[in-house]
Amino acid sequence: MSKPSASAIEGRAIAARPSLRLLAVLAAVCAQLAFAASAQADPPDDLTLTGTTPSSSLSDPASSTTPFINGREDGIIKNVVGFRGARLAPIAAAGKPTNTVSIYTDPKCEGTPVATGTLGQLEGAGIQVEVGEDTATTFYANQTDALFPLEPSDCSSPGITYYQSSTAPPDEEEPPTGGGGGEDPPPGGGTGDGGGTDSGVAPAAPVAPRIHMSPSARANYNTPSVVGSAAGAERVRIFASGRCGGAPIAEVSGAELADGVSVQVPDDSETLFSALSLASGLKSDCSQATSYIEDSTSPRTRITMGPGAKTRRRKAVFRFADINSSDPLSTNFKCRLDRQKWRTCQSPFKVKRLGYRRHVLRIRGTDAVGNFETKPVKRSFKVVRAP
Repeated sequence: MSKPSASAIEGRAIAARPSLRLLAVLAAVCAQLAFAASAQADPPDDLTLTGTTPSSSLSDPASSTTPFINGREDGIIKNVVGFRGARLAPIAAAGKPTNTVSIYTDPKCEGTPVATGTLGQLEGAGIQVEVGEDTATTFYANQTDALFPLEPSDCSSPGITYYQSSTAPPDEEEPPTGGGGGEDPPPGGGTGDGGGTDSGVAPAAPVAPRIHMSPSARANYNTPSVVGSAAGAERVRIFASGRCGGAPIAEVSGAELADGVSVQVPDDSETLFSALSLASGLKSDCSQATSYIEDSTSPRTRITMGPGAKTRRRKAVFRFADINSSDPLSTNFKCRLDRQKWRTCQSPFKVKRLGYRRHVLRIRGTDAVGNFETKPVKRSFKVVRAP
């Protein structure tokens, strides 16, 4: 077989050059698209913790010290831009079941998580955590996409509280019979020593005290007071637990309880308090527990609906909510359009007769306990004339 001539080899190389050039161009384009997708990627959506397994409440705590935390992704509605900029119908963000979910007891999701799992586990059987005995523990969570490990979602708010009780109510002590070794009391009800006045009736245990918190059950205040009444009590023991479990944090007189006993609680925490009375060496039943929530979390307003970057309409409607509040109606809002004065507003907020120019709406919230949003959320848009 004869070898191809030099001119034939050169012709083949020239013919192959367009294909190689095209492959190089395609590789560069793919690299640019991958970089753009990476640069524009948003962190994953926030989580909402929906409950615990087993369920628990202040009035009906659970006995398990290894509950599961359940939740879901927020599923925030997102706008989608289609081919050639066409605006498609909004869709709910789809979560990745393999995203890492971290569970915290810190309301800002800082420090070391107490448990980790996946989004699929959180939305399924739950992620298992461990709690102490006779405690009320509030959990928070965020999620991280493995592709963007340094961009976790915001910390979930509000958290979910799990109430654990391992301590039974104090046993009632058997009152003394006054008979001394099972013998019948002397005639006339005396003590038998000729000078006693004991009737032989055993002293009764005191009634359980009644307590409440001051200020109310929820406030931005770290030193609330336990206040109450304890009829017939010589001393009152106060506990930082739901069923008088653990060591008492204070022992006071009934008069001191009526005036209020100051206690210390951390920021953004929920603490149960209970008490029992002491008299004549006997203990009362444990009081009904009272809960105090220290709330230092400022509102966080999210605008969920509004005009796009450009609009031809001279009126607009905005919808918004405080995503840090479990009660949407408890937050008061103020709005400011452009350079106008701040004024009270609520969702939906409507504006009309807008000028043909750029506008900025700012919104800030104040919650029921006085926490206010230091940095207002804003949305800018431009009203343009029809061509």
